[in-house]
Amino acid sequence: MMANKKLADYLFERIKKAGVECTFGIPGDFVLPLYAAQERIGIKTVVMTHEPSIGFAADAYARLKGLGVALTTYGAGGLNMINPIALAYAEESPVIVISGSPETRYRSQKPHLHHCVKTFDTQYNVFKEVTESQTLLENPLTAQTEIDRVFDTTIKQSRPGYIEIPRDMVNFEIPVVSERAPQSVEGNSPAVAEAVTEIIDRLQKARQPVLFAGAEVRRFKLQDKVISLAQALNI
Repeated sequence: MMANKKLADYLFERIKKAGVECTFGIPGDFVLPLYAAQERIGIKTVVMTHEPSIGFAADAYARLKGLGVALTTYGAGGLNMINPIALAYAEESPVIVISGSPETRYRSQKPHLHHCVKTFDTQYNVFKEVTESQTLLENPLTAQTEIDRVFDTTIKQSRPGYIEIPRDMVNFEIPVVSERAPQSVEGNSPAVAEAVTEIIDRLQKARQPVLFAGAEVRRFKLQDKVISLAQALNI
């Protein structure tokens, strides 16, 4: 079934369904409409005073709860949050960065807005280097698909995602499919099968095998499976 819904409402409903109880951010001109939408949906905001703090807080929340969300304004806000998001990428932490940005009608012009660096796409391109998936929501017909893609990739890969929303798109009515078909899960690649075979071979030959569990066990919620594996192998 398809219905129309405000873009920001769909976004924050998706965030709420993911179990996120609060986001972290600093209000700014391009992101203010997003805060209003978030309040409508009933998600709290922890307001901070420095963008790196937003990123680090969202990272910590993601590690504890499974998904963190950081809200920032365009330019001075977003670019000041690169370092903690780079850390989240390196440490495999599922953080979604939501940034407001200038209206779509300005993007065909030369950038003469405050804190705009080089081109309107500069911030987007910078975040491409420290996130697993990115989207600029300027097309209402693909907005739901793009939001879902970033969410799915962020959670599945346990790495940050980036969503940029022009200010005039925040309350734009978009078509929303209420029941979407689940995305296909990629099967194991030949490389994974080869790795499993090698691991089993080494375990069979080991006299005193030791199991080292890394941070990925917690990131991908594999604690119970690792315990079961250790018990099965008598390690």
